[in-house]
Order: sequence, then structure tokens, then C-alpha cells
Amino acid sequence: VDSRTLAEAKVDAGTLVHGNLRWRVVILPKTDTLPRAAWENLSRFVRSGGAVIALGALPQNSEAEFPASKIQALGREMLGDAQAEPLVTAHSKGGAGVFLPAGSEGLLPVVLDGVLARDVTVHAPRSPVRATHRRIDGREVYFLINDSGKPWQGEVSLSVRGPGELWSPASATMVRTNLGERVSLDLGPYGAAVLRYPTACIPQKHAPRPGSLPNLTQRAIPDLKPAMVQGEFVKAEVNPDASHSQPERPAWHASARLTKGQVDTFMFIRFLYPEPLDLAGSECLILDAWVPAGQQPGVRLLIIVQEKDGGDFLADTGCPLSAPGRHRLFVPVSRLQLAGWSQDKDGELDLRRVSEVRIGWGGYTGTEGERIDFSVALPQTGSVAAGGY
Repeated sequence: VDSRTLAEAKVDAGTLVHGNLRWRVVILPKTDTLPRAAWENLSRFVRSGGAVIALGALPQNSEAEFPASKIQALGREMLGDAQAEPLVTAHSKGGAGVFLPAGSEGLLPVVLDGVLARDVTVHAPRSPVRATHRRIDGREVYFLINDSGKPWQGEVSLSVRGPGELWSPASATMVRTNLGERVSLDLGPYGAAVLRYPTACIPQKHAPRPGSLPNLTQRAIPDLKPAMVQGEFVKAEVNPDASHSQPERPAWHASARLTKGQVDTFMFIRFLYPEPLDLAGSECLILDAWVPAGQQPGVRLLIIVQEKDGGDFLADTGCPLSAPGRHRLFVPVSRLQLAGWSQDKDGELDLRRVSEVRIGWGGYTGTEGERIDFSVALPQTGSVAAGGY
């Protein structure tokens, strides 16, 4: 949705309406500037029962004022007194304002599930099936693809009414008719299916509950003294960090110095578990990290999860080690992908057999004598409880 559409759309009982288009949730990706009319429309939308999710930035400016105090006030009205933590603000008619600060944008799928029932539900955790929905020639058309190199079988449910049709895009033929809301699919590697129905139902909107994502349950992984691993041309040490430690949530400070420049370097804090951890059901890993002022490495904090007798699975947290201050980071487990240097029998992370968690940096060619420091608290996992926000 462009800013002009936001400014011109009508608000109707928790829905934004513009021509034939209707929205119950509006996502603002890193958006701090919109025309004043757009901000005012979004404010009316939330007050009437709609949901606005702001990622990484808060309302600050209009098209004519930089900053604009009126826009900042509208932002506080919609999103509450948002700071550095994810926050849900509930409104009287069922509206919701959700702020996901930088580092927590990966929680967007979790937040959307808390705000609105799914249009398409895949009945399998961490499924490779992706879906999109369009209205074409008066019919509701759903395009689903198996975004993996392995066959997939399973069931999906759609928010629809009336008898449906299953079409094969590969052969352009109708495969099955008289489908209900729940459909069994058999998709080959990178295979696709088209489902067509006469009517789509508006997904149910969940009642918001205020707070810091109240249906995301956070748990620390078991405490142990970490080790470290570093490259040949890195001199490093890891020590307890009393200033950032909390009861039952210790923190450690990692300090590294490059002993040679313009070579590939790395350094990681390692949490090694003699018995595998069972992290099944976790939606994300949660990190609290601190970066000191004055360093400018062109590298970001990484996390690696190792499967026992399996491979290393890597994700970029998005946290630059040149950005001073505290960073609260939410890394969806779906973002963990098999590292290029590693091998795994099926290429998929088994969260029931986690043997190691590493946090640090790598692939950096800096200058001799350069220092790279950071602190990190004992990692946590996040799992989603039943119910909306």
C-alpha cells in the first residue's frame, strides 16, 4: 500500500477500504515518515478496530515537518510508549498497535498469528509450503508452492466457502473438484498447486492483549560456562560480565584482537552441551547483546546451532558490531540454514538434538591490531502459547 492510498482510504469498522481493496492489518516496514493525512487515517483505523504493526521505526515526520510533534503524538496513541522492547497496545474496539524494534522484526509471523487468523494454514510445523491469495475473475485463487528440493505431503486449510477446485499449473489441468476447506496435497520438489473457490471468508481477528508480546513464552537454555573458538589470526578471551548479568541469566564479555590484517577471521562464544537439548516447539532464539562504543568493524553478530551428529545451522542476527548499546535480538528458527562449510544428512535442523549454540562473528577481513568486543547473556528460546494478542 503506498502512502497516497493510505491517505485516501476510508475507515470502516476496523477495515481500511480503497476501491475494491480492504485491509484489516497494516504493516509499516521501517516507516517514520508519511503524509499527515495517512498518519491520521491509520490512527482512526486503529481506534475503530484495525491493527497497525510498525517494524523498526516509530512515527516521526509528516510530508512537511521533520520532526512533527503531532505525528509523534499519533504514534504514541497508536503504539503506546514504545521503546526498545516489543510492545502490544490494545484499543477499546479491538484495535491493536504493535511495535517491533530493530532486532525483533523476525517476530512478525508470530505477531500476525496473534492478530489475525491465517488465510491459509499448513498443518505441519516449519513447513516449506508458501502460499499467496488473489481474486481473479470473481473467484478466490490460492497459489501454493513447495519451496524445497524434497517432496512434500500434508494438509492445508483455507478460509473459504463453497466447493473448490485443484489445478495443476504444470499441466494446466483440473485435478480434483468439490473440495472443502481442508485439502490434502502431494507436491513434488518445488512443485505447485492452484486452488480455486467461489468465496473467501474474512479471517477472524483476535482480541489484543496489551504487554510485551504476552503469548511469547521465553525460557533460558541451561546455564553452563561457555568456551570459545577463534581463527588463527585472532587473540581472544571470554570472561564473566558482572555489569550485564542478572540472577539466573549470566552474561559474558568476549574480547578479540586481530593479529594480522586482510585475512579471514572469526570468533565465537560456544555453549557446548554434553547431552543434547530438546528445543522442539521453539519459534525463535532470543539474545541480549551489548556492543561497546568506538569500534567500527564491518561485521554483524551471528548465531550457529549445531545438531548432534549433524550440521551447523547459521543465521545472521542483523546486529552490527559497530552499533553501540544494548540489542535485544529475536532470531526465528526458520532463519537457521545449513552453513556452507557444513554437512547434514537431511539438511534440516532437528531442534530435539541441539548439541551446541555459538554466538559471535566471522568472515571478517579487518586490520592488524583491530579490537572487536561484545557481551551476550545466556540465550533464551521463545515459544508461542495459544490465543491471540
